[in-house]
Amino acid sequence: FNTVLYTGNSTNGHGITGLGFQPDLVWFQRRSQSGSYGIGMIDSNRGANKGIYPNIISGEADFTNDFASFDTDGFTLNAGSSANINNNSQTFVAWCWKANGGTTSSNSNGSITATVQANTKAGFSIATYTSPGSGTNKTVGHGLSAVDFIITKNRSQSFNWYCFHKDVPNKTFRLNDGGEFSYSNWSMGATTWGSEDGYTHNSTDNYVAYCWQNVEGMQRFGSFEGNGSTDG
Repeated sequence: FNTVLYTGNSTNGHGITGLGFQPDLVWFQRRSQSGSYGIGMIDSNRGANKGIYPNIISGEADFTNDFASFDTDGFTLNAGSSANINNNSQTFVAWCWKANGGTTSSNSNGSITATVQANTKAGFSIATYTSPGSGTNKTVGHGLSAVDFIITKNRSQSFNWYCFHKDVPNKTFRLNDGGEFSYSNWSMGATTWGSEDGYTHNSTDNYVAYCWQNVEGMQRFGSFEGNGSTDG
């Protein structure tokens, strides 16, 4: 994992370097100006020309005019037309994770066969899959030895983002709004995760899941209770 700051220039071939590796997930955020866009997520499972917006419910979008390639030490941007991740003179941050260099494999650990690339040492994986529909025993392999936090998105149509956290069993929260955790029947296992929620298993729709495991020195997921005081 690494973070890079950059300034947009609205031109094709704008190379961003200094990561120290070729990223498989890049999460952008514009820092210098607010707006509907200026934010996006691109991963090497889905390809450099496919993006999604973590702050809205829209499905997968064409990022061909915005993102050119994953590179050995970063990534290359195009002039942009929709995502606004390379606006001239605007400042940006990009959070970048390495999975398996874009090399995927078929994972049949769950009831749904997924396309997965995993970095087991760092505790991060990307899974893409097509759901057969809601109902019992819908599980997907995550490629790790355990999983503690998952972000999922329906790529085919407009649905909320749904996130699963190990410390809040049978509840989810939505990445795209500030709502509280709500009930959802799900499970996290050593090799798979599963949910009976139709929003995360809508029939014949395509999905992506970003999965993390607690790894010392990389990331840790926990919970706390606020006390409403300045000594919190």
